[in-house]
Amino acid sequence: MKISVITTGAVAGSTALQTAAFQKALDEVWQAGGGTVEVPAGEYYIGAIRLRSNTTLYLCSGAVLYGSRDPEDYYVLQKD
Repeated sequence: MKISVITTGAVAGSTALQTAAFQKALDEVWQAGGGTVEVPAGEYYIGAIRLRSNTTLYLCSGAVLYGSRDPEDYYVLQKD
């Protein structure tokens, strides 16, 4: 499976956090058994994301990820 973060609602160039859209795409790929989440060219601000088995986060040429500076945007993962 291959999906773009744009499909799940990410907006390149926005100063709003795109974490939820990134995580939604990652979760969809993982639930389908694995695949690639593609990040098109552009700038994206994100907090903590969870990458799981058989899932690849692929940054296209010109894609830049910026981590949030707010510690509240990062969490300790709980065991599922």
